[in-house]
Amino acid sequence: TRPPSDLLAAMVSTAVHHARAQAATPCAALASTALSDARVESAEVNATGTVAGGRGAVLTGVPDFCRVRGLAAPSPRSRIHFEAWLPLTGWNGRIQMIGNGGYSSAINNNELAALVRKGTAAVATDTGHQGGKLAFGFGNDDAIADWGHRAVHESIVSAKVLATRFYGRAPRYSYFTGCSTGGHQALMEARNTFLRRARL
Repeated sequence: TRPPSDLLAAMVSTAVHHARAQAATPCAALASTALSDARVESAEVNATGTVAGGRGAVLTGVPDFCRVRGLAAPSPRSRIHFEAWLPLTGWNGRIQMIGNGGYSSAINNNELAALVRKGTAAVATDTGHQGGKLAFGFGNDDAIADWGHRAVHESIVSAKVLATRFYGRAPRYSYFTGCSTGGHQALMEARNTFLRRARL
């Protein structure tokens, strides 16, 4: 027979394993996640080890991850696309958003893949439009607001809900990286977060 201490340790380990297994949600099931002002368009596992990079490149050595594509619409004319890449194993409890440059709507797969390789949940958005010129804002104040501040906020709020459901626990640390417009995005989110909390 096993010593009482070993038996107790085994029971605790089994209980923790089952609790985590019950808390975690399969990737495909994230498609039904209820989000505020947003919806999941697709959720699927990428287990190929590769992903398309910029300028036709193919990125290799990418760990298996759950790729979630979503659409946020905080206003009637908003169409904010975002992606959340969630590592299947080895998640480090962190979530990090990638900023954009200029008026670009590009979602940077290279940087998303780099984060997944580190075990970090990664997020990016097209800022609510397609293309890299300011024409998207002509006669559309909603699109300007989305680019200016709403896209980042809506995307990271939804991504945190998805990560929490997927892993069974909320991210412990949140980060944002970017330059040029990415710096503007980070400052606007920090400013607006402060103002929202100040009103509580």
